[in-house]
Amino acid sequence: ESRVIFFGRLERGKGVDILLDAWKSVEGALTSAELIIAGGGSAQTFFETRARDLGLGRVRFTGRYERSMLDALLGQAAVSVHPSLWHENSPYTVRESLLAGVPAIVSNVGGMPELVGPETGAVTPPGDPAALGRAILAELRRGSAGTTVLREAVALRAVSENYHLEGLEGLYNAARS
Repeated sequence: ESRVIFFGRLERGKGVDILLDAWKSVEGALTSAELIIAGGGSAQTFFETRARDLGLGRVRFTGRYERSMLDALLGQAAVSVHPSLWHENSPYTVRESLLAGVPAIVSNVGGMPELVGPETGAVTPPGDPAALGRAILAELRRGSAGTTVLREAVALRAVSENYHLEGLEGLYNAARS
């Protein structure tokens, strides 16, 4: 499959416009590729218009989704893309994708790069459609979704809540000293 998914709120800071710009090159290079944009938000109409204005033919907006639909959405995806311009700490969308065995491509902002390594996806500069397009094509060609290699790499990168809490406590203790 060559399905790419973005799922989340459709707001300007989420980088969906960057994804649409990147998709132009993906569509040109890989005729079987399809982009699914799942979610709703105040910028949904803006993004739909932008996709039309760019002449994108294989982009599907599904609208708002329920949590119960997430497994089915991720089950269709070869890669998820999270091109946020906001400094998100640890977005559930990235975690959900990786736990479902779907590699993630994230922007190099906030805590997202800590969730993804070369074996579980890619990290791209924020706001760079060319780099994002190259990363999407590379991941589609690699075809790692659902593989044992990807699942083992995700398991090695997993951080338990206790481990995370202990790390935060250590930072706070160091700051108090």
